[in-house]
Amino acid sequence: MRGWFLARNFNARGRLYDVSSSDLLNSGHSFSKNLGEEKPVYVGFEWETYTAPPDTEKFLKESANTGLFGYLNFGEGGLPIEMRSVPATVAYHKRILEQEFFKNGLNRLINLKPLANNACGIHVHIDKRSFSKRSLKKFIMFICNPSNAEFIGSIAGRPIGPRVSWRAYNPCTFYYTKVGRIKTSDIKINSRLEHIDPMVNSIIVGGKNFAVNTDTCYNSIELRIFKTCRTAFSLFAKLEFTEALVYYARHATMAKLTASDFTTYVKRNGQRWPNLNKWIN
Repeated sequence: MRGWFLARNFNARGRLYDVSSSDLLNSGHSFSKNLGEEKPVYVGFEWETYTAPPDTEKFLKESANTGLFGYLNFGEGGLPIEMRSVPATVAYHKRILEQEFFKNGLNRLINLKPLANNACGIHVHIDKRSFSKRSLKKFIMFICNPSNAEFIGSIAGRPIGPRVSWRAYNPCTFYYTKVGRIKTSDIKINSRLEHIDPMVNSIIVGGKNFAVNTDTCYNSIELRIFKTCRTAFSLFAKLEFTEALVYYARHATMAKLTASDFTTYVKRNGQRWPNLNKWIN
């Protein structure tokens, strides 16, 4: 399991990538090592999917050849396949996926029909140092704001809510003004985390049952809302949404944290997140 975060800059064909020092987090087996003051956003994602058994061996071999996935596994009959990417910038993920995965047609081997029950997802791990205490709180509040439920469910491809297994709302409370703006908000304290991580002990309870998991063993914050997919556009929009929300949470006021305010922010930065901007429009 720890081998997931062994970053590589070449694939199994021996091709050496032109990798900037800021593209990959070359720090061994976990996030949160040797980051610069600018705190670039590094992510790694778990991709749960399925291929018909005759295609499984080819799919896994060629996916490993991309050099992007440091961990691949599959269950009986190939259902489900789980691939975990190395921690890198979203831009690097998109570049390598486009060049080595989608261009080679590997996505055409994915069969989503057996996954119609929403059982398989895409879980994005974000380096914990991408957040301050306050921005992490705002990130979670945005995801769990009931007013954003339709928007979040749409980008996720499946609903989240208080009683949805594996992606329920984190325990948050919102108080609104008469015109619908957030007046005050609160996230329950999770004292159980005090001895584990001082950063989150005053913020939120969040394990694998919640939309935002703050209790991973990888020094990461895990966003668990997304349904699996097989197109470049859908996958890239999900990764861009995650990155955009990290940046948005650094600057947005607690009184906003609404889908409309977030989409305005994304549109102002459309060149940075082109797939997400196209999805919004």
